[in-house]
Parts: sequence; C-alpha cells; structure tokens
Amino acid sequence: MTFRLVSELSQRIKRAATVGGVLTPSIVSVCDSLGNTPILFIHGTADPIVLWEGINPGWCSAENTVQFWMGINHCSQEAERDTFQDLDPNDGCSVDAYSYRDTINKSDVFFYKIVGGGQSVARRSSFATCLEYGSIVHGFQCLI
Repeated sequence: MTFRLVSELSQRIKRAATVGGVLTPSIVSVCDSLGNTPILFIHGTADPIVLWEGINPGWCSAENTVQFWMGINHCSQEAERDTFQDLDPNDGCSVDAYSYRDTINKSDVFFYKIVGGGQSVARRSSFATCLEYGSIVHGFQCLI
C-alpha cells in the first residue's frame, strides 16, 4: 500500500516508510519516471507472509525492491552499512542497515534487513524483537 501511494501521489508525499512489503508489477509499471521520495524499507529474510524472494510470479524480491527505489531516486550503488546491537541474542535474528545516498535531491533509500526475522505474532523472531522499528520510523519522519 505504501509503495502504491508513493507511485500515485509522489508530488504530495515527502517520504515513505514500509515494513514487510515488496513491489508488485502494477506499481513498477507506473513508477518509471518518479523519484525524489526518500524511502525507508524494513524487511525480514524469514518473513512467512511477504516472502524475501517475492510472493507471486512477477513480484519483486526484497532486494529487487531496494534496487528499484535506488534507481528511481538516483542513489549511489555503494551503501553505508551499519549493524545494530542484538536486542535479544536468543531470538535468532539480527539487523543490518544500508543507506543509499542521493547526493542531488536527498532522496535517500534506507534499508533495514532483518536477518532471520519476519512478520509474525506467534514467532519469537519477529520485527518487534529484532529492531525498535517505531523509533527508526519516527527518526525517518523527522528528517529534512
């Protein structure tokens, strides 16, 4: 839903954040010429709902989703990488953060890869145990 809003209302949206979502073919088809919207994307490699590899034929994987937004926003292919402190060593997940910079329009792409985690109420290694994503999204909203 977030990516659809960015694709349809890019002139009205200052920045967008999504947790556990990938691009669909219908969104990719209308996003070709857009840009200048900073993106924060959080996705788990073990997400049982929105798979890391994509859901259906034609849907982007998490990594292809990041690459797509990097291209749209004219970001550097070189990432600034950060690893977060493991909040719970017993939950089986960790967080790697990648920042891809757009030095012209400041339309950066921030990607938080939850290694071993995903969306789940029942599973112990959910986004909530791996990353304090509320504070990450709040900080992203305060940029600029």
